[in-house]
Amino acid sequence: MSKVQEVKKAMLALGYPETKYIELEDLDDSRSKVIYSGHLIIGIYDFKRHTFID
Repeated sequence: MSKVQEVKKAMLALGYPETKYIELEDLDDSRSKVIYSGHLIIGIYDFKRHTFID
């Protein structure tokens, strides 16, 4: 599963509507800032913990 697919799955589980446009901005080797629909920052996703941390 790609990073984008993992984040989309987590967002759906949290109740966000499905979108085709998710942007990830890498912060370090395991965390990325999640940008939804080009302008809304959702939070930071941790790929080691497989969850949002902020």
